[in-house]
Amino acid sequence: MYVIPFVRDTQNYVNATMLININENDTSFSYLCDWQYPDTATTQMSAKNLALFMMHTDYFVFGSRMYELTNTSIFGSNDQNKFKK
Repeated sequence: MYVIPFVRDTQNYVNATMLININENDTSFSYLCDWQYPDTATTQMSAKNLALFMMHTDYFVFGSRMYELTNTSIFGSNDQNKFKK
């Protein structure tokens, strides 16, 4: 799998990724946007996993960062006190 990050000209964080799967018979791709985290049917990922994936991709592009979580509920009620709001 290949991951191609996208960053808008006016922003300084990864807000979308293209995922490319290649094998000997076929090539497929999908496109994930940061705003899709609640749409688990389309992304085939939990909201938490999509958020972590985007953060991880952002880390590889920009290095160590602090993230502002605007919706801490996607990380579950047990994690609510672990994030700076």
